[in-house]
Amino acid sequence: MTGEEMERAIEFLLKSQADFYARQAAFDAKFEAEREQTNRQIRQLAEGQQETKEFLNELSQIVAQNSRDIAQNSQQIGHLSVVLENVVEVQNRNNEEIGALIKLVGGIVEGRGNGKSVS
Repeated sequence: MTGEEMERAIEFLLKSQADFYARQAAFDAKFEAEREQTNRQIRQLAEGQQETKEFLNELSQIVAQNSRDIAQNSQQIGHLSVVLENVVEVQNRNNEEIGALIKLVGGIVEGRGNGKSVS
């Protein structure tokens, strides 16, 4: 091998090595950018997961409170139902007493209309 051939071979090797380093640097830069993007996405997912967890906890508390409210309202409705039944019962007795009173008064009025004395 002549000196010129040796020089060209060394230049080729140096150029090949420089190209390799350039490609490696580009690959490393691309890899680093993708790694950073992946890390951002992981952080966003973790934040989203935390927000979802907090939302579910809040929703769970709301559902529990609604259940307690419904139970309390059911008790109040049950109590009101009993009160209403009592009111209806009293009203029916009053209606019966008013009906009896109307008959009594009607009988008295009839008795006076027939010339009968009422004592």
